[in-house]
Order: sequence, then C-alpha cells, then structure tokens
Amino acid sequence: MDRFAKLLVKFTVTALLFWFAASAADLPRMLELLAKARPDWLAVSLALMFGIIVLDALSFSVVMRILGHRLRFRASLVYGLAGMFFGNLAPSTFGGDIFRAVQMQRLGAPIGTALRPVLTMRFVSFATLIAVILLGLPIALEVVRGGVGRTALIAIAASGGAALIAAYAMILALPQLRRVQRLSFLNRILALVDDFRRVHQDGAGTVICLALAVAQHVVRVAVLAAVAASLQLEIPFATLFALAPAALLAAMIPISLGSWGLREAAFVVFLGSAGVAGEAALSLSIAFGLLRLVMGAIGGATWLVAGSHHFAFDLGIDTKGRADAETSEIRS
Repeated sequence: MDRFAKLLVKFTVTALLFWFAASAADLPRMLELLAKARPDWLAVSLALMFGIIVLDALSFSVVMRILGHRLRFRASLVYGLAGMFFGNLAPSTFGGDIFRAVQMQRLGAPIGTALRPVLTMRFVSFATLIAVILLGLPIALEVVRGGVGRTALIAIAASGGAALIAAYAMILALPQLRRVQRLSFLNRILALVDDFRRVHQDGAGTVICLALAVAQHVVRVAVLAAVAASLQLEIPFATLFALAPAALLAAMIPISLGSWGLREAAFVVFLGSAGVAGEAALSLSIAFGLLRLVMGAIGGATWLVAGSHHFAFDLGIDTKGRADAETSEIRS
C-alpha cells in the first residue's frame, strides 16, 4: 500500500471515529462550551504543556547520558519543541520520535545509534504509563458505571501489564541465550535490549528517568484538569487521573491522523463510563488537541529558525569501553 493509500485510510478512520464521538454528544452544547472557554485557564494549560516538553527534554538528556552520549539540555529542548510540531504534522502519534531519530541521523549518527535512545526513552514512558494506569485502577473501578466500562479498563490494564512483563522477561532472558547471540540479524535488537538494561540498572539515572516519565503523565492529567476548568466542566481530578491515561494509551494506536478522532472516541467512552456527558468529554478532548496544535506551531517556528548547531550532540564511548558508533563526535 503506497503512502497516499495509507493516508486515505487514516483519514477515513479519523472521520469515522469523529462521527462516533459526535453521535454521543450534544454538538451545539459542545460548541458553546468551547466558545466560552476561560483564557486564564487555557494559559495555565499551555504552560503545563510546555512543562511536559521540559520534562521530556530532561528525560532524553538523561537517557543519552546513560547510553554514553552527551546532549545538552538546551539542544534536547529544541528536539522536544520541534518534535511536537512533527507529532502533530505526521499521520502518526510517533512523529516526534521519528523526527528525533531522523535529525540525529542527518547529523551523521548511524541509524541504529539514532534510533536506540529514542526507543529506549519511549519504552520507559510506556512502562511508567502502565504503572500510572494500574495505580489509578482502584479509583477507576469506583467511578465507572456499568460492566462494559469496567471490563474495558481491566482489559487495558491487564494487557498493558502483560506486555510490560513480557518485555522485561525478554530484556532479562534474550542476552543470555547463546543461540540468539549467534544470529547476526538480531544484533540490533540485542543492542537495544542492552540499552534497556543499562537504563534500568543505572541506579540514580534509573530513578531520575522513571521519576521524569511519571511526572510527564501526571502533568498531562493536570493539563486536562486545567482545560476542564477552562471549559467549566465539573470533572474531579481523581476521575481524570483514573481514566485519562487509559484513554490516551488507546489514542496512541496509529490508526488515525495524529490520534485525532481516536482520542475523542476514547475520551467519550472512558469518561462517559464515569457519567461525564458526551459533549463535555468531546469538548475536553478537542480543546486538548487544539492546545497541542498551538504548541506544535511554536515547535514548528523553533524548527524553522534552529540551525544544525542547535541539535548538536556528542557520541562517546559507552561504559563498557566499546565504540558506540562509527564516529566519536557529531558536530554541526
């Protein structure tokens, strides 16, 4: 399937999901909520969203350091801001991650070296998101009405937990299998698994990575709480903490354009199961998406004015003394 066909499929899926979400909402009421949004709380939401990018930049810098590289926080922040633009522009929620890897490769990093820190950081983010979902599950089971909503939440938490356990089992077992080590085509996977192990066995670095990742998820819920306050929606923070992470996890499935439509459907389903009106859930998701577009526009402007030196990083020798790439330093 060529790119145009894939884009057409995602556009169709996005439209169908929007239709599903809209069918459960009072659209005139939703438009009224959006039109009366309080700008002061929207400003708070935007500030909190920028805080997520700062935490993400810190996390990326720490992961790079653990893997033996050096990326200044200022450069990591530029990666994060520009990545927000590509996260909104690309037909996938992982556009920002793709941008990071491509930009590093453009500066001369081998493709494997460029991809591994990005994938490692994404794995840490996924692991902590599952932990946050499990932490909020008891609250979710109290506020959710009906067996279908409860079943969906338990299924998401269980499948996410199982995937996480399987991933950790692979991290622990795969490098120990001698037959696997002899398969040359698995070298990149083994190198990535080794990176996962190093990040999760770094001591202080591990604690910092996990803390930063958890903080991002909590601040993202705070963004939604501020947006809800702007729209004058009476949704308790505990409800958002219990249900929004699961909805955002579902929205990561790359079947729509930038998670649009899928995120709205997930919010309507999950928050609706807790008694939140469809128009309230839909307006909350749309306002959140629009804030992401605003931040993406700021990221796009940052990308346009940034030169290669703003993305500069050093590829060093890792803690085991082996070369991490064909070149030891990447400069503008």
